[in-house]
Amino acid sequence: MHNGIFVFLWVLLMFEAGSVQCCSNAIKVKDRCICKPGYAGDGTHECEEACSGLCKEFSYCDVQEDVCKCNAGYKGNPYVGCSVPCEGMCKNNAFCSSEDDRCYCNVGYIGDPHIGCTVPCDGLCKANANCHTPDNMCQCDAGYIGDPLRGCTKPCDGKCKKNAFCKSMDNKCYCKIDYIGDPYKGCKAPCDNRCKKNANCRISDNKCYCHAGFIGDPLDGCEIPCEGKCKQNAYCGEDNTCHCKAGFVGDPHNGCKREETF
Repeated sequence: MHNGIFVFLWVLLMFEAGSVQCCSNAIKVKDRCICKPGYAGDGTHECEEACSGLCKEFSYCDVQEDVCKCNAGYKGNPYVGCSVPCEGMCKNNAFCSSEDDRCYCNVGYIGDPHIGCTVPCDGLCKANANCHTPDNMCQCDAGYIGDPLRGCTKPCDGKCKKNAFCKSMDNKCYCKIDYIGDPYKGCKAPCDNRCKKNANCRISDNKCYCHAGFIGDPLDGCEIPCEGKCKQNAYCGEDNTCHCKAGFVGDPHNGCKREETF
């Protein structure tokens, strides 16, 4: 009996002598020694306090690199002590800028980041509308009309064609000044802009005519009769030459005088 106990103890000692021995502050996991949490080393020869215990408030030791780092959401020098960015003063929908340690509203938000930022105009602006940030009021986008709180549309629903415009008063299309036609199909210059110098287009028949007091072809250009060379008591005839009026004689280009009677 005693011999059996002796043999058992001898076998146990021999097994332990051949197994891995862990150092202080280490534990054995599947015949392998590893340092306890908060300690670094090989687990067999030494396990020292990670980062030599130099990590300060709100920081931790990265055991693999053996360096101190700030906790998630904190910043600063982990060997001195980490703190919440902007001292935790940034409120709802705001963030702290690492460049100047100041609070700013998130992109797309406005307001005081120390009180809380909100969506411009509380998100009430509808289709084709935007928020005018200086007064925080909704307005229609450029080129649109309507109620920005219900949705803005193109004037006249975008039906006005070339050289036409929409009158906001009645939301109807009209041709621009000096243009004629159907504004819903497209307006054009009267007489297709073919009337030349000293001529104009008569809208009623869309034809070119010389201005009053002018003669010639309105499609080529109209001129003053006889080029305005007829002087006093003279007139320009159908042959476009100057003639003295009836009862007058002389040179119509220098002036005619009453004919003397004897």
